[in-house]
Amino acid sequence: MDEEFGRYRLSGLIGKGGMGQVYRAHDTEIGRDVAIKVLPADLVGEPGYRERFRREAYTVARLNEPHIIPIYDTGEIDGRLYLVMPIVEGVDLQTLLARDEAMTPALAVKVIEQVAAALDAAHAAGLVHRDIKPSNVLMTSTEFAYLIDFGIAHDTKETRLTQTGSVIGTLAYMAPERFTTGSADARADVYALACVLHECLTGQSPYPGKSMEQVMAGHLTMDPPRPAALKPGVPPGFDPVIARGMAKDPDRRYQTATELAVAARVALSANAGPTATTPAPADPADDATFVIDRPEPETAVIAPPSPKPPADRPAAAAVSTPRVTTPQQPAAPQQPAAPQQPVAPQQPAAPPSPAIPFVVAAVLALAAVAVALIGLGAPPVGGDLPPGAVTVNGIDPSLTGEVSVDLSKPLSLAVAAPGAGAVTLALNIFGVPVGHREAALAPGPTGGVATLPSPVNRFVLAGRVPAEITVLREGAPVGTYRFTLNSTQPATVTVTALVTLVLLLLAAAYVESHLRVLRRGRERPTSMVAVPVFSAVFAVGVVVAAWVLLAKPPTVTTLAVSAGLAAGAGLAAAIGSSRAGRRARARRPGRR
Repeated sequence: MDEEFGRYRLSGLIGKGGMGQVYRAHDTEIGRDVAIKVLPADLVGEPGYRERFRREAYTVARLNEPHIIPIYDTGEIDGRLYLVMPIVEGVDLQTLLARDEAMTPALAVKVIEQVAAALDAAHAAGLVHRDIKPSNVLMTSTEFAYLIDFGIAHDTKETRLTQTGSVIGTLAYMAPERFTTGSADARADVYALACVLHECLTGQSPYPGKSMEQVMAGHLTMDPPRPAALKPGVPPGFDPVIARGMAKDPDRRYQTATELAVAARVALSANAGPTATTPAPADPADDATFVIDRPEPETAVIAPPSPKPPADRPAAAAVSTPRVTTPQQPAAPQQPAAPQQPVAPQQPAAPPSPAIPFVVAAVLALAAVAVALIGLGAPPVGGDLPPGAVTVNGIDPSLTGEVSVDLSKPLSLAVAAPGAGAVTLALNIFGVPVGHREAALAPGPTGGVATLPSPVNRFVLAGRVPAEITVLREGAPVGTYRFTLNSTQPATVTVTALVTLVLLLLAAAYVESHLRVLRRGRERPTSMVAVPVFSAVFAVGVVVAAWVLLAKPPTVTTLAVSAGLAAGAGLAAAIGSSRAGRRARARRPGRR
């Protein structure tokens, strides 16, 4: 076979399946051998498939996880979507299991840990695999595992494969919610990974069957299998791991693939020692319940059984706390009692020194400050828009990953994407949206242009904040790009806003605390004074907050009048609470 496919020369077929064919090829431009996966031509005609395929392929290409085969290139040639990847010499897990029937528990855990690392990296990027199974795990001769078959835009139609065996092969690892609601989030991948772990340990899928109905019924109705009961030599600690990983309710499963891998490693390690006990399921409400024998510790001391009660005593006498008694010795001749000596009172043991907790607290506080100042990681940067597709105030965010802007002025966005009709700009802090703007695109020199006002209060936000641009075509997103937006506003107002928020919370708490004291009938002059004072402080905080949010500097008169009115309101509330407290005291028993 020597066929030209764009710039690639196909030299042989490596493998094929329901979602395409993989060829060995030579990149004529770079001069290296690669593997090309070519998808079926009919997929291009499905609505939205081409965009979804490219978006997921770009996402996989940006993943920096060693257990995910990198993507060199992707695109469309002659109506066929394709992926270009390096050639990896290895054997898929399904072939290994068919040859060896099962793995040792140690090797199974090693494989699952590697696949879990790849899965969590994909989930963190917002990508769900949806087709975790042994044939999609590639093993090299050094037991290095790759998770393959990313970036092909799986959807709810993935079970439309024509071969019945392929259908059952996919269904054997599907989470129950995929049959009922059709949903598939990261926890569905965790379920499938637990199924793969079971097959690695036992050599068989969790719910084997000869028809789709049998396999589906197993996932939907049957309890998770117990690998220790199916395969001799599998530590019983894996039973609760499989039970939780394959829980019918996604909320009761491990929430990440790494959690499943860690639990499997613990089950393996617990079996290493002769006195290890089997860990119980982390969630007692899992779908399957296991009763596991737990040997007593070797150092346990067991008292001999008590003698049977005499026949004249009822057999169902109350059971008292068991005591260990020693055999009675012959009584010694009684000696005259010695006069009692005064016993000195026992001194209480000195409490432990607080020095160690204080040192630990200081170290942890310093570590918290260091993490806050240094930071861990960076916000995500990149997207599925090509370089130059979007500029913010004339700056291409794909070049630097950061754009400095003055949020007190409108932002100018230019989009060079065919058919784009609108663009949105969204900001978030720690994943929480703090602002969103959308504007229609007007014709410009290089495409569409739009002017957006600040997505947030232009006086409050200062510093760097993650931003995301989304290009819309007829209301549907066609691409996004994430970058860091550096607001050039001074941080003074932002700090003032935070201090004001703390001031408002403290003032409200103190007012409520002193009013509660007065309502309980405790006459405290300090409370009568504190309530008006903190009410005035609360009013000052409200004035400052209004200034920050509305960008309207207050006058001295506004500040004084607001504080005075609030102090008067606080004094009236204190008097009312005091009178209510007196009445409550008068109604208490024993008072007149």
